[in-house]
Amino acid sequence: YVMYCDTLNYNSSNNTAYFVGPTRIKNKENIIYCESGWYNTNNDNAQFSKNASIITQGRKMTGDSIHYDKVKKIGIAIGNVSILDSAQNILVTGDKAINLGKQETSTVTGHALLKQFYGSDTLFLHADTLRTVDEHPLNKKHEPDTSVTWRMMYAYHKVKFYRTDIQGRCDSLVYSGKDSIMRLYKDPIMWSEENQLIAKKIELKTNGGEISKMFLKESAFIISKEDSIKYNQIKGKEMTGYFKKNKLSKIHVEGNGQTVYFAKDKQKKIGINKADCSNMMIYIKENAIQKITFLKKPDATLFPMRDFTPKEFMLKDFIWRENERPLSVGDMFCE
Repeated sequence: YVMYCDTLNYNSSNNTAYFVGPTRIKNKENIIYCESGWYNTNNDNAQFSKNASIITQGRKMTGDSIHYDKVKKIGIAIGNVSILDSAQNILVTGDKAINLGKQETSTVTGHALLKQFYGSDTLFLHADTLRTVDEHPLNKKHEPDTSVTWRMMYAYHKVKFYRTDIQGRCDSLVYSGKDSIMRLYKDPIMWSEENQLIAKKIELKTNGGEISKMFLKESAFIISKEDSIKYNQIKGKEMTGYFKKNKLSKIHVEGNGQTVYFAKDKQKKIGINKADCSNMMIYIKENAIQKITFLKKPDATLFPMRDFTPKEFMLKDFIWRENERPLSVGDMFCE
């Protein structure tokens, strides 16, 4: 390595270099910057502080103080921590970060917040712990092929995420750079515009920062609010949602399909359509049901509005969880 610094004191009894002022340390793998710290030449351990940062493989880790073990390739940052991944347009902040170079993993805890930038919009994601892992496919010799890399991101627990067009929460979440799918686990719930979406498992397929498909697996339930006592509802065993420009455009319901929605003529409610159909395709326009195509064994009835009572037109397991919806970045840090 090569060290450039303003002032250097070297203690020959413990083989430790102490540096004061702007300091840069360069080697083949990373660039280190700080304005105060020390470096032990015996064990290659170092402590950096005052605007400390380590740049390695396209990532920049900063913190109030950074401990670095060159031999084990371990970096630990404490206080006002950030990890910037310029290739992925991702910034992760928190109170503490551990970077394990040999395992190619980074872990952030304490007010952990991920920001992923998509042009003019940003996805914010908060959890107790955020971890990224670089993975490689195996070659013919069953060894990691380091020429190909995809990133896995794990978030747990108390996950919340917010973007202007979509919000959600769950206990844990996994995003795979290999297939560009975000998987939500344990009591997942999402909101897309006016729609509340619930299932035992939720998966989001992304493409270039935009959601292209959504998979609601097991006990899928979509609800949108007409007013304080009227709700449009779609229920089924599984659903696949299709998006255009991050807006839900159609929903394919598979198995035990049920719907309740308020039919309109020029914004005036003309009745309540209640239908049972094993499989159906539902078309959405401007966050409202535009058309339903019944694909298998339909049984539908249009009730006049005078027959409406809230209890009769709520499907089993109905629950409206609007108070849990994060409406801003600040909401994600609230219980």
